[in-house]
Amino acid sequence: MASSTPLADLSAAGVSIWLDDLSRQRIESGNLASLIEDSEVVGVTSNPTIFASAFADADHYAEDLDALAARGASVEDAIRELTTEDVRRACDVFREVWQRTGGVDGRVSLEVDPGKAHDTEGTVAEAADLWKT
Repeated sequence: MASSTPLADLSAAGVSIWLDDLSRQRIESGNLASLIEDSEVVGVTSNPTIFASAFADADHYAEDLDALAARGASVEDAIRELTTEDVRRACDVFREVWQRTGGVDGRVSLEVDPGKAHDTEGTVAEAADLWKT
């Protein structure tokens, strides 16, 4: 009898295992792909706190930060560009999961600006803009 893990058991029971941690280092090192392959991970979520932690590892963002500074990007624009690039890259890593599950899994979430929590129209507009990005 093959041994099972708690995550494999949950996955077999229909639970979608999501990681609550996204960073460029996790993507570039192959760790995210490994978690998909070995630990049943089928999605990942992100938020401003997660990205603040990721940006603390400036080595993985240095080239992009230099380019953004050279073109005079605002802090807000730089954060937006870095986060959407990491989400885009993570989507590429999850592509096979998304295809295999018909889009049920293989998703990557990106939180809209929490400062717009009481601004429905602003939240919807930002979400639509992120979707286009």
